[in-house]
Amino acid sequence: MNKRVAKSYKEYYEKFGEMPPAPYMSTLSDYEKDEAINQRIRDGKPFEKVKYWSQQPPVR
Repeated sequence: MNKRVAKSYKEYYEKFGEMPPAPYMSTLSDYEKDEAINQRIRDGKPFEKVKYWSQQPPVR
């Protein structure tokens, strides 16, 4: 995990008090993780409405 993604995870945890959903995040590249987390922090939208979420198949 690169430094930007680690920073995004930290900011997300500080804002929401939990980590992003691991099964979903494991399917993304570092760039997509960073963008998805930042969109969630910035807009407050649930992950289901974040750009990269809709591109992924459902996690079972």
